[in-house]
Amino acid sequence: MYVCEEEKEYYKQLKSEESRLGEDKVKMARIQYRGKGLYIDEILGGDK
Repeated sequence: MYVCEEEKEYYKQLKSEESRLGEDKVKMARIQYRGKGLYIDEILGGDK
């Protein structure tokens, strides 16, 4: 399949924007849930 340079740049930019949005969502989730989780040892009852 042949894609002209303009189309190639368009899709590259679109993918970049989507990637950046995903990274922003991850950052916001980390901030929102920071300190609210449990370590795996706490979940499995590792209080030995």
